Amino acid sequence: DATSKFALTGSIMYRPEYDRDRDQTLYNNFVLNRQLSQRIVRSNDEEERGSGFDYQLGLRKKFSKPKRLLSMDATLATSNSTQVALFNQSTFGANGLPSDPALQQRNTRTNNNRIGVIQADFLEPLNNNGKFETGLKYTNRYLDGDFLFENRIGDVLTWQIDNRLTNNFIYDEHTSAAYANFGTEMKKLSYQVGLRVENTILNTGQRTTGERSQQNYTYLV
Repeated sequence: DATSKFALTGSIMYRPEYDRDRDQTLYNNFVLNRQLSQRIVRSNDEEERGSGFDYQLGLRKKFSKPKRLLSMDATLATSNSTQVALFNQSTFGANGLPSDPALQQRNTRTNNNRIGVIQADFLEPLNNNGKFETGLKYTNRYLDGDFLFENRIGDVLTWQIDNRLTNNFIYDEHTSAAYANFGTEMKKLSYQVGLRVENTILNTGQRTTGERSQQNYTYLV
């Protein structure tokens, strides 16, 4: 019947993300006579919030000929998150009073990522327990990382952007592949031969500086 020859499946999953880390480190510096000369207190507070979705769609097609099968699958995973890290450093002298201006750093990282895969495979059974397999696969990996670094020193009330570290990096990879395998048995001997070709186009860019790069390479195995 039709239900035994054709099957379609699908799913959607939601992934909430939350993480919080706090730590504090104390450094005591001493001179040769073991007298306290300086004390440094460093604290770090990181918080990350995000969410993602996983989508899946699958198709299976059977035929009247036993073991002949056509399958197609598509998946998409998305992730969006924002992480804020606050770093504070205070330096005190031997008398316990501040010896250097307090240093504060704020790092805000926003990620927008997705990975998509589309694949199709066909299996054809042959005589002598042989089989012929062929298929196509396409994968796209897109990573968007926006990094903002800011400093605040002493009594300054406003955050100052650190352009040396601030950047928006883009990673966009496209991979296309095709394969074919043939295998069979002859008495007590079995063998299999196959061929696979894969092409990758990789685009990267730094939006802050305007730098861009592209790579294009092909493998045959």
